[in-house]
Amino acid sequence: MSQFDNFFNEVFDKFSKDITDRIFLMIENDPELMDKYSSLVGNDKKVKDELNSELGKEIRKKYDLENLKKNKNPKSSLIETYREHK
Repeated sequence: MSQFDNFFNEVFDKFSKDITDRIFLMIENDPELMDKYSSLVGNDKKVKDELNSELGKEIRKKYDLENLKKNKNPKSSLIETYREHK
């Protein structure tokens, strides 16, 4: 193990922990993605909840993450909660 490995692990652990919130923030701050997101959900909370849930699952699969606790204080206004990951 190199002298940098512990640092790398710490960086990736912190990033993975709130990756879902970060992705939703990216959507929020990207006009093109936000427009597509808004078109998909419209004013339908059920559709929004389903899209958010499915995106959360896809993030976990894509990055091969383990679910941790639920975070009830996201920075993104698109979600009310998200799963932290490891």
